[in-house]
Amino acid sequence: MRAERNADSKGNQVSMMGISMATHIEDPVERLMAIHQSSEQSKAFSGAIGGSMMMDISEILIPRVMGWSYKAMSAAAARSHSPIMPFHVVISNVPGPQFPIYLAGARVSLMMGLGPLLHMMGLFHAVLSGAGKIVINFIACREMLPDPEFYQQCLAEAYAELLAAATSARKPGRRKKAAAGTRKKKAAHRARKS
Repeated sequence: MRAERNADSKGNQVSMMGISMATHIEDPVERLMAIHQSSEQSKAFSGAIGGSMMMDISEILIPRVMGWSYKAMSAAAARSHSPIMPFHVVISNVPGPQFPIYLAGARVSLMMGLGPLLHMMGLFHAVLSGAGKIVINFIACREMLPDPEFYQQCLAEAYAELLAAATSARKPGRRKKAAAGTRKKKAAHRARKS
């Protein structure tokens, strides 16, 4: 996270924020607006505390306290046979330069990321952007997400649905019809898996 005054600074500025993914909202544009609103609220909270303070807290908390809390949560979950992790999905957004970059004289055509999948965490997304492209990689726990290929298909369809909704002429029935088609595909997939 970078404050406006540090927007041109170099190096990593890492922090953690809780953001609602608004998965309960079916309309893709409304869902994106809800995610944006949640993100803005989290950024405002982080901004009130201060980005450098959040980074300092993260440096201290993540290795020590988070390690202890994961162990405690894991032990409690093992005893109760139910997951109690406060979150199961992590999304790491790494914005890159919006111009072509080169490595040993060759133009870099694709950058990909990877993140750790910790105990009781089901899904980690590494999102990288640069030179007008966005790349989303994910790593998943097979026990929590047994069909990652279907999830990959869902991501692609959700992006296409959002793009179509955002670029359409905003005809009232058009978005609802597209969403209904996506729901039917997902229901059919669930029925095949049962």
